[in-house]
Amino acid sequence: MDAAVVAITTDGMIRRISNYARRREWGTKILGNHVDPETGELLTQEAFDEKYAPSFPPLWPQLRQELEARLAPDPDAESAPL
Repeated sequence: MDAAVVAITTDGMIRRISNYARRREWGTKILGNHVDPETGELLTQEAFDEKYAPSFPPLWPQLRQELEARLAPDPDAESAPL
């Protein structure tokens, strides 16, 4: 499963995650809040994540089921219903 995730990860995804982590580190905690690097306002962790955390849509709806079927002891029997 890990190898499949690595195989479908793009450079753009890594860049988005790195930018988020960098912003989160820059947003020094002040009284339990994070400083927004763009506006200087104080944000809760939830608000900071909502604004900056990258989101990635699933590649296709049955990705997890297909990977689990192919990794099963009998992949042919498991992937037949897919």
